[in-house]
Amino acid sequence: MATLYHGTTRENWESIQREGWLGDSHKPVWNCSMREIYFNDTSKADGDDCSLINDTFEQAQIAAAVQNYKGANLVVLRFEIPDEFVEDDSSCPNAEQASAVHPDYMDKAELTGIYNSDQYNPSLRLFYICGLLAGNDFINQEYFTALEIEAAKKLHETDCYLEDLFCHESHTEIEKVAA
Repeated sequence: MATLYHGTTRENWESIQREGWLGDSHKPVWNCSMREIYFNDTSKADGDDCSLINDTFEQAQIAAAVQNYKGANLVVLRFEIPDEFVEDDSSCPNAEQASAVHPDYMDKAELTGIYNSDQYNPSLRLFYICGLLAGNDFINQEYFTALEIEAAKKLHETDCYLEDLFCHESHTEIEKVAA
């Protein structure tokens, strides 16, 4: 049984509950994404679950920034899913900590926890993704104007990162689903 974490916005989680994992309004954050759902996998991670949850919140921040999310609430979802439905994420470089599950198999997954954070700040959108927009062909640039892309590149050149502004370590488990 694999323990997997997926980060998203509260709004996207509500949409997933209504429409399914790849509902009508789904538009990928990453150009390299296939139809799979991507997760951080505890069996591939260095460190403890808390570190992995924080890493997953960082990925949720990136998705929120790319999608121009206006709220502050992000969630990390923890699932248990049989190993036979979990694949290595081979969609892009640097995905060694990730696994993928085809949406048709998400009915086999058991939601075992939901973690909430209200620390996302939409006004800092370009800080969250400046390094990705500066030289990453995998990010879906359809979400950005040419001016935003240029501003992100200039911001990246300053070597000022979000971590320099504040440290994101705060999350609360808001729901625990009995196993």
